[in-house]
Amino acid sequence: MTNRRNFIRAKIAVKMCGFFFEEGDAGERAYNGCFMSKTIDMSEGGMQIIHNGSLKPGMVVELRTKNAIGFPKCLKCDQYYNMRSKIELAPLTARVVWTQGSRCGLEFVKLSNLNRNVIAKIVWKKHIEEIKSSKETKQ
Repeated sequence: MTNRRNFIRAKIAVKMCGFFFEEGDAGERAYNGCFMSKTIDMSEGGMQIIHNGSLKPGMVVELRTKNAIGFPKCLKCDQYYNMRSKIELAPLTARVVWTQGSRCGLEFVKLSNLNRNVIAKIVWKKHIEEIKSSKETKQ
């Protein structure tokens, strides 16, 4: 079996708030709505999420964990209070690569070193746990 991925991927569930932006001619971004999502798996290159079905391939979105949400409108949202996560990331920018119903694959755009290190640590820890548990079930 050939691994077609560039990065190790692990099943990690994190609730995140996503934001749509419209980009102007001068590169400025204007807020154009939000959506709630939950990660299915994650790697240093991207993630798979469950969302409300509004994402389309090619879209660029920003994802934030609860610690990074600072928009006043978001702080008043009922969904904000349901977000719980031990994982704290700086805002992530990602491009939608594929969609299938309420699932989609995202590729990170210009991932910061801080976020890369946090994600790598979590993914590798989870990957090692998965390997250990699969060896234990084989015995």
